[in-house]
Amino acid sequence: MISESIIIEVKQYTKELLISLDRKYLFHNWHHTQEVVKVSTELGMQCGLSEKDLSLLKVAAYFHDTGHVESYTNHEELSAKIAAAFLEIRDVAVDEIEIVKSLILSTKLTSPCVTTMQKILHDADLSHIGTLDMERRAKAYTKPKHPHSRSLIPGTYVKPNSQIHL
Repeated sequence: MISESIIIEVKQYTKELLISLDRKYLFHNWHHTQEVVKVSTELGMQCGLSEKDLSLLKVAAYFHDTGHVESYTNHEELSAKIAAAFLEIRDVAVDEIEIVKSLILSTKLTSPCVTTMQKILHDADLSHIGTLDMERRAKAYTKPKHPHSRSLIPGTYVKPNSQIHL
């Protein structure tokens, strides 16, 4: 099981990586990551996950957008690699690293989510949709000066084949 001390290290490491994105990204930044950790932990507890599974879920939630420091495109794969490298150095069991990687990859909008943990993290990553803060952030996100602006016409941000799982 991933220890609480490693989770503290994960939090500090991912904060250092993601804090630099706060000005660059309106969604994929430290604030968003903290929300995903909070929501995924709450959902995991409500679903009756074990302490071991909750720790894996929390680690994956912290790392899920770290790939953005390298590239906007395919950031999930990069996030999984960053997490694996960090956890390997700390002698985390290979099977636990594989679970963390699969959880991170499940946050891709088009990824099929099979396990309860994958569904939880996927849903937590999208939990900002429909919040009061979403409209303000969406308006800022679609301004032409934003480096990753895209249309928020209904059906274009969350693709029709995307699903909320829980």
